[in-house]
Amino acid sequence: MLPLSREGTALPTLVLLHYFGGSRREWTEVRALLSPHFECVSLDLPGFGDSADIIGYTVEEMTAAIAKTIKFLALKSFVLVGHSMTGKLALVIAAQKLAGLKGLVLVAPSPPSPEPIQESNRKKMLAFRRVRQDAEEFLDGITAHPLVGEARERAIKDFMRCSPDAWTAWLERGSKENCAKHVNIVGYPALVITGDADPSLPASVQEKMTLPHLKRPRLEVISQCGHLPTLETPGKLSWLISNFVRNEVKDPSDPARPELNGH
Repeated sequence: MLPLSREGTALPTLVLLHYFGGSRREWTEVRALLSPHFECVSLDLPGFGDSADIIGYTVEEMTAAIAKTIKFLALKSFVLVGHSMTGKLALVIAAQKLAGLKGLVLVAPSPPSPEPIQESNRKKMLAFRRVRQDAEEFLDGITAHPLVGEARERAIKDFMRCSPDAWTAWLERGSKENCAKHVNIVGYPALVITGDADPSLPASVQEKMTLPHLKRPRLEVISQCGHLPTLETPGKLSWLISNFVRNEVKDPSDPARPELNGH
C-alpha cells in the first residue's frame, strides 16, 4: 500500500493524486477545505514524497499501485482526482472501471496521448538536480506568480526529495507513452480544471487532447493561475471540486452538503 493521508468520513471519498515532482502534501490546503464535507485520501506515488524509495515508475506500475491501495482501503464510493502527471494515470485507471468509482476530476492533466512537451524543455528538466536552486526554477516556471510562505517551502522540499530515477522515467518514458487506445472514451462524469496562465497544459491542450476521451466532460479555467492550482488558488479549486462532486457525482444516499466559499 502506498503512503497516504486520510481525513474526513463522508462519501464519496476523494482520492487525491499529486503532480510530477510533488507529493501528497500538495493537497494540504485543499484537503483542509474539503475534508469536512468528504473523506479525502491523498497518496504518494512511487518515487515521490514518502514513496521516494519505492520503485515502479511506468504508467502500468503506478496505476497498479494506486488501484491496489484503493482496493486495500475498500473504498465503496470514490472520485479520482488527478493532477498533471497523475491526470493521465487517473484516466488509465478509469478505463479499468474499478468498483466504486463514481467520477473524475482532472487538474491540468497530462493527456492519455504523449504529453506535448517541447524537447528543449524536456532536456532542461532532465538536467535539473535535487537542489533548491533547480527546485525554485522549476516551480517559478510553472506558476502564474511565485509561490510564497509555507506552501513554497513544502513544494521545494518535495522536489528535492523525489527520486532522480522516477523524475527521469516520467520525462523519458511515462510522459511519452500513448495510452489513448486503452483509455478510449471514459463514461464517468468528469471535471477538467486548468489555469489560464498554465504554461504546460492549458485549456487549448485539454480541449484537443483530453476532453475527446471523456463522454461527459466539463472544463473550468481558473483565472490568474498557472499549473499548480492546489498551491496557487486552493480556495477556488476546492470550491470547483466540491460543487462538481455534490451536484454531479454525489452518492444519492449521502445528505446534502453546504456549499464551500469559492474564494
